[in-house]
Amino acid sequence: MEPPGLLKLGTVIALLALSGVLVCVMPATNAVIGKIPLRVALNSVGDWRNEGFSPLDKELMAALNLDDYLNALYSRGEDTAYLYVGYYRSAEKIGAAHDPIVCFYGQGYVISESAGDVVVLKDGKRINCSYMVVESNATKEVIVYWFQSYRSTCSNTVSQKFVSFWNRFSAKREDIALIRIVVPVRDSAASARQVAHDFIDSFYPVFIQFVDNA
Repeated sequence: MEPPGLLKLGTVIALLALSGVLVCVMPATNAVIGKIPLRVALNSVGDWRNEGFSPLDKELMAALNLDDYLNALYSRGEDTAYLYVGYYRSAEKIGAAHDPIVCFYGQGYVISESAGDVVVLKDGKRINCSYMVVESNATKEVIVYWFQSYRSTCSNTVSQKFVSFWNRFSAKREDIALIRIVVPVRDSAASARQVAHDFIDSFYPVFIQFVDNA
């Protein structure tokens, strides 16, 4: 019997190989053309106040190959949430957005907890995502993130590739995005994670409206 570790590794390698094949055989690109920028569309997010847009430097924007993005701080009373949306209008850029866990490791953060997650919104919509708790010096934060493929949410890049392939055929849409919410830990990681979930409940309907109107 094959050891569980080797079996898991073999499964991951097979999925990555298959996703690469799917990307190669995808139909011709049909990139969407945005009508309004994210910065305008997400200026108001429920009862969360937009505290300001923070531009990315030109080198980072070029490296990420972004079509549009939002990098802003939102507040609601004492709660704060930092939102980043990296938006791409073509699935040909599906490899441009990196998994945040790689970026935070590279920046010297200690990741004390990470796992897949599902956020259930008030309207019953399920957001497939991942979360992690990171620490650097005296700073501790909860990060919730996911990879968007048109109207679908994916907790990792592998599943995003499969869903994007299907969306190009079924919905004739291929816009994709990386969405990341960062919440500072004040009392506990659990309470910060709840703040992130509350923010997502307000943010996601507005974001989907932006996607539908793209």
